[in-house]
Amino acid sequence: MQMHGYVIGYRDIENLLLVDCKIILEVKKINIDDEAVVNELTRADVWSMSREDISNLLQQEWHCYAALHGGRIVASCFVYLGKKFEDKYMDREFILDRSEVYWWRGYTIQEYRGLEVIPFLVAYLIKHLADNYNKTRGFFFVRRSNKSMLRGFQKLGLYPLGWVGFIELFGIRFHYLWGRKALKETRKRCFVALR
Repeated sequence: MQMHGYVIGYRDIENLLLVDCKIILEVKKINIDDEAVVNELTRADVWSMSREDISNLLQQEWHCYAALHGGRIVASCFVYLGKKFEDKYMDREFILDRSEVYWWRGYTIQEYRGLEVIPFLVAYLIKHLADNYNKTRGFFFVRRSNKSMLRGFQKLGLYPLGWVGFIELFGIRFHYLWGRKALKETRKRCFVALR
């Protein structure tokens, strides 16, 4: 078993490129008390997250934002605004500094792909998070095989800052986080763990 990805990031939001979305979108922060929106998010989510999973995340330091077209959720992503988070798939912890945010589980529903929805949503949120939470740097983990997501980030002027992943053989997993600019506060860069 293995996973290899890029740590995509941004450090200078002044040079962020704007992307024209091909449809009109409304961006909304998901509030756990808005039951109808949470239910729609649960139905639309390509990651098949349960309402309970979403609720648990929103009660921590995770925020969820959705792009709506005609009142329908067509894309969403989570952002983590806290200090430490655990990536459950990689089974390891990462640490952010106070100006950083981690982006997670961004998606666009199938029939809206190719319309620049995620690049628009990400660009909007980068500025929103800087203006409202003083989060001026951020990181995304993107599998090396996800060419469409990598192209979308290039359109915004986002770029790889490093590599993240693991290789597992016979219950022994080698974790790595390479790149000096990628998640600097995470001191545990490479290590071996038993599974």
